[in-house]
Amino acid sequence: MKLVIFDFDGLLVNTEKVIYQSLKKLFKKNNYELVWEYYCKYLGMPVQEALPHYFQDFPITKTYDEFVALRDKVVAGELERSLQLMSGAIELLTYLKKQGITQVVASSGQKQYVKNAMDRLDIMKYFLEIITSEDVKRNKPHPDIFLKVLARTKCNPEDALVIEDSPHGIEAAYRAGIKSIAVPTKGLDIKKFNNAHVVSSSLYEVKEMLYSNKIHF
Repeated sequence: MKLVIFDFDGLLVNTEKVIYQSLKKLFKKNNYELVWEYYCKYLGMPVQEALPHYFQDFPITKTYDEFVALRDKVVAGELERSLQLMSGAIELLTYLKKQGITQVVASSGQKQYVKNAMDRLDIMKYFLEIITSEDVKRNKPHPDIFLKVLARTKCNPEDALVIEDSPHGIEAAYRAGIKSIAVPTKGLDIKKFNNAHVVSSSLYEVKEMLYSNKIHF
């Protein structure tokens, strides 16, 4: 294994929990109830593709642009206060770096947001590069973002590993011909991760499995 490709939101950082709580509060103020099952429907999807669904189902403003501006303001404030690394992230990143394995982030999020968050959490030093949906024409579950990483790093798919928390990401890895480990976001149906080579409960467990050679592809 020469390359490990990480998703960002919900895998390395607790974004999904933070965003869900901020949106739940926002919608509740407007007499709507946002449930976790609804939120999970759009996990792994770029924000610009998910928001029209929210606006249709939770019309708390008169126009879509007003909705996006309000949502972004609320979410940004909560992320600034509450964003944290997921359990086991530092241990896994440190282990892979010591092994000389290249690490890249491949996220459906916006590049500046991902970079700012990584800088704030002091994890940029572990990664060679950040590739986001801004760098490709098609987002996950299409394989484009992972194929872009392979091209940038000049790595063969058989020498790479993808770690993802969403079904979209696992499907994208499968289509790119790259083996994968799923660390599913809580509440997602495990059956949606059938294309993952391994399903794990945490990044710490992933690190322990790699360290003890319990994962065989």
